[in-house]
Amino acid sequence: MPNPYESLHVIKNASTQIAEHIEHLESVGLLAPGVAKVHKLMARQLGSAANQSAMLNLAQQEMKTASTSEKARLRLQEVLAKPARKRKIKP
Repeated sequence: MPNPYESLHVIKNASTQIAEHIEHLESVGLLAPGVAKVHKLMARQLGSAANQSAMLNLAQQEMKTASTSEKARLRLQEVLAKPARKRKIKP
């Protein structure tokens, strides 16, 4: 199973490739310029919208992880600052 960052990268590359191939089909006359432009914009929009939603959710998860880790670090620093005989390390 790919990690989320890999998925974001693949989605971005896929939408870019789709747009490039649509451009190629336009250049060889298989798609009208207006239709090609609409399809290229749709491909870019799909990739960007999917990545934007995922990035917002990922950012929330990262903020929670950072907050939890910071709280644990601060607790540990407080414990370690006490003399050795008074230390009680909580998980």
